[in-house]
Amino acid sequence: MSLESGKGAGRGFGGGLVLGSGDRLSLGVVGRMRFGILGPFEVADDWGHPIALGGPKQRAVLAILLLDANRVVSRDRLIEDLWGADAPATAVKTVQVYVSNLRKAIGDGVLITRAGGYVLSSAPEEVDVTRFEALVADGRGRLVAGDAGGAARSLRAALGLWRGTPLVDFAYDAISPCANA
Repeated sequence: MSLESGKGAGRGFGGGLVLGSGDRLSLGVVGRMRFGILGPFEVADDWGHPIALGGPKQRAVLAILLLDANRVVSRDRLIEDLWGADAPATAVKTVQVYVSNLRKAIGDGVLITRAGGYVLSSAPEEVDVTRFEALVADGRGRLVAGDAGGAARSLRAALGLWRGTPLVDFAYDAISPCANA
């Protein structure tokens, strides 16, 4: 099954995907989040309403977990990424508070405690970079199949997901791709 961009698809968190038959498929899962890292860090509910995430370090915790979505991220790694060698004596407790606050913001089933760390549970369609990769793959497949118009639509939709420099909010933090550039 191939995907085409639907009305509004590829524009941040809005829109959906249109299947070859013209039926609309929502990008979100009811009751789930939408995560944006292809530009300023954004989190929205399934309706596209922004979710308040708190201060910079609390937002950074969520971004770190998102970069390793569906995998355990150790508490030690979070502390290292947040403070480096300057971690306060209260770092473990502070991370626990950040996680508790994030759970209140995004819901209980999304951020899970595991032995020694945390897991951000997300479906592929909830993360803009994963949708980008799917649209690029679809565009390439269409191009190979000789469907230049369909390839162009998919690739335009993929490019439309970009809202700026990835994770620009964290440009000077350890988690940012910009920090190591």
